Amino acid sequence: MKHKISRRFTQILCALVLLLLSANIVAAAGASRFSDVKSSDWFCDAVVWAVDNGITSGTSATTFSPNSTCSNAQILTFLWQAAGRPSASISNPFRNVSASDYYYQPALWAYEKGLVSGDSFNAGEGCTRAMAVTYIWKAKGMPASSSPASFTDVSTQDETLSKPVSWAVESGVTSGTTSTTFSPDSICTRAQIVAFLRRAYDESASQPSETPAAPQATDECAQLLKLINVRRVEAGLKELEVYDSLAQAAKIRSEDISKGYVEVRADGSSWDSVITELPSTTESLYETITGGSGTASDIYSVMMNNPNASAAMVSRDFTHIGIGYYYNANGYGGFQDFWSLLYIDAGTPGAPSAPSTNLPSNVPSGDDTGSFDPVPMKDLANRKSLQKKATDEQLAQAYAVALEIVRPLAGLSKEEQLQGIAIAIRQIFENGMEYSMSADHYNDPYGYFILGSASCAGCTRATGLCLNILGIPYEHINENEYSHQWCRVNIDGTYWICDAYGLYCGPEPAPYAHPFFS
Repeated sequence: MKHKISRRFTQILCALVLLLLSANIVAAAGASRFSDVKSSDWFCDAVVWAVDNGITSGTSATTFSPNSTCSNAQILTFLWQAAGRPSASISNPFRNVSASDYYYQPALWAYEKGLVSGDSFNAGEGCTRAMAVTYIWKAKGMPASSSPASFTDVSTQDETLSKPVSWAVESGVTSGTTSTTFSPDSICTRAQIVAFLRRAYDESASQPSETPAAPQATDECAQLLKLINVRRVEAGLKELEVYDSLAQAAKIRSEDISKGYVEVRADGSSWDSVITELPSTTESLYETITGGSGTASDIYSVMMNNPNASAAMVSRDFTHIGIGYYYNANGYGGFQDFWSLLYIDAGTPGAPSAPSTNLPSNVPSGDDTGSFDPVPMKDLANRKSLQKKATDEQLAQAYAVALEIVRPLAGLSKEEQLQGIAIAIRQIFENGMEYSMSADHYNDPYGYFILGSASCAGCTRATGLCLNILGIPYEHINENEYSHQWCRVNIDGTYWICDAYGLYCGPEPAPYAHPFFS
C-alpha cells in the first residue's frame, strides 16, 4: 500500500556516534575510575585489570572510550606494555615513525618480535579481529593448538590466520562471532582488545565471550514503550499506540542500520521501502536512531539526554509508534546494539497537518526561551574566520539560516546546544549536498547554508556560526590546512568537539585529539 508522507525528520546520528558519545550521561563507575565504564559493563573487569597493570591509562583522566575503534598503534602499545616495556635493540626500520611518536618503542619492539614488517607502520589503521589474535599469538611465542578451529571464514589452508585463531579459541582469548564464523575483518573496539589481553595474560581471568548475549528484543521494545508512555502521561499526553506494520518496519530498519544501511537498503532501494502499510491519514513520519545498549532503561536514558530524541517522545504530533531492536555481534561503528523508533501521526481524515519545522513542535522555540538575544553578526567572536571571502550580505544570509537552527536551542545547556547544532548541521548534509573543495564558498557558511556545497571546512564554519550566535566562542582546529577540521569548545574547563561532518560531538579524548581522525 502506498503510504502518504508529507515530511520526514530523521536523526542521522553518524552511525550513532552523535547521540551515543555526546550524551551527557555519567554513570556510576564502580571499580573503574572512568565515567564511561560502569561496574555492570561486561568489559569493566578487563579495563580495571589493564589500568592496574599499566597496559593502558585510558584516553583521558576520566574516560576510557570503550566503544572507540582500537588502532594498530594502540594494540601494539598495549602488548608492549604487557611485555614490560622492553627496549628494542634495532634501529628504526620505519620511514613514517619518529622518536617523538608515542608508539615509537612499541613499533620497534613489534618489528623485532616479528609482529609487523616492512618499512611503513600503519599506526592509525583499525585493528581487526584477525590482526588482534595474530599479534597476541606471536607475542606469546606462537603456541600450538591441539586442533584447528572450524569457521567458514577462516581457511585451514591459510596457516598464518588459522593457527592464531585456533589458539585464541582453544585458550579462551576469544570465540567466534557465531557458531560458524569468526569475522576476521571486523574492527575491534578498545573494550574488546583489553578483554582479549586480559584472557591471554591474566591466569585468574574467566573466559566468557567478548560480547554479551543479545537481549530479548521483544521484551526490551515493550519495556521502552512503557517508559515512553509513562513520560507522556506525566506530560498530560495520550499514550502512543503500536502500529503493527510500523513495528515490523522498525525491526527491519534496526537491522539495516546495524550493517551501515541508513538512507538506502542493501539492494539500493529507499530506506522507507521497509514500510508496507500506513493509515491513509498519515501526514508525518519521524525516526529516532540510537544504540549502544540492548536494555530499554539505558537507551531511554540516552534519548532523554538528547534534545531531539527527548522531544520526539513527548511530541503532540505523534499518535503511533513502531520500535525495532537488533543485536549485531560483529558490530558497526563500534556498537552492537541498534534501535529504530518510527513515529507517525495517524490523525483523522480531514485533520490539518502540523506545520513543517526542523524539530517536533514541543521543542523550546524562540517564543518560550525567555530573553534569548542572539549575538549580532558584527559582534560574532569568530567573525573574521567565519566570513572568509563572503560579502557582508552573503554572511547575513547564512546568519539568518543559522539563527533559525539555534533559536530552539537557546534555553538548553551548552552540551545540549552543541548536540542540537551538530544534529541540525548533519541533517542539512544528509538532505542532499555535494562535496567540493573547489566550488564557490565551499569553505564558508554561505556555501554550506545557501549554495549547498559541503566540505569539512565549510561544515566547521557553519557549525561555528551557530555557536557564535549563541555566544559560544570556539577554536577552528586545523584551519586552512588540508586535513580534517572541527570546532573545539571549552565547556566549564572541559573541551568538547562539535563535528557534524566527522560524526562526533562530545568531550575530546585528549587535548586537540579527535576520536576518529589522527
